[in-house]
Amino acid sequence: MTNDEETYLICAEVRDNDNVSMVPGTIQIACADCGRQVWCAPSGQRLLMSDEQTVIAVCNACGLKRMLEEEDEVEITIPPGAYGEISRALRQPPVP
Repeated sequence: MTNDEETYLICAEVRDNDNVSMVPGTIQIACADCGRQVWCAPSGQRLLMSDEQTVIAVCNACGLKRMLEEEDEVEITIPPGAYGEISRALRQPPVP
């Protein structure tokens, strides 16, 4: 099953959050619009690989630009599993 609508995954830019990789398995990927490096946690990675919808990873600035240019209502949510990732990461000691 596929969905023709695009879903945007808003990701924090690496340059703004050099140590944001608090969630184990977080990787750096490129913003689809401008090419800046952004952080993508495992829940976002799973969403990007989904066969059920078209997901595009963008940085905060490009995501805001897309939302302002969008004529239809924009729905904002977090990927399934993200709450659990963040909760587990916050219970772990900081990584030096």
